[in-house]
Amino acid sequence: MKTDTLLLIGIPAILFGVAQMSKPLGMRNNNPFNIKYNPANDWVGQTGQAGPFAKFDTMVHGIRAGFKLLNTYKTKYGLKTPLEITSRYAPTHPEEPSNDHLAYAQFIAGRLNIGINDTIPNSKWFKLGETITHYENGGKVPSHAEMLKGFELSQG
Repeated sequence: MKTDTLLLIGIPAILFGVAQMSKPLGMRNNNPFNIKYNPANDWVGQTGQAGPFAKFDTMVHGIRAGFKLLNTYKTKYGLKTPLEITSRYAPTHPEEPSNDHLAYAQFIAGRLNIGINDTIPNSKWFKLGETITHYENGGKVPSHAEMLKGFELSQG
């Protein structure tokens, strides 16, 4: 009887764990923008870190933080083109040779139907966030409802 019970409980638990591990890190951390952890940032819902990245209690809080970060890039640093944003967001440097900010900028520009040096229209900043989460997570993205809620919360 105990073996049957263990099998009934153990197999779903193992399958859940495998399913979780098959998700991209950004999705597992509720951080689809893959924001790097910085103890100076006190993001709403931030619960700690996993490696170099922040972890959030909900997907919506992680999305909110990502849109807040993009807004800071635009308003504080004047970064308004795909190339300017990716140069800061995912810079190419020796410590992270997998970051190719030019390829990233080209991906964003293609999804937004603009050039890499074109200013991103205000009407496309939500789409920019969707595009970044798509790129960061290999095509796996949060739900549209979660993206909208996170975007709305970032505007306040």
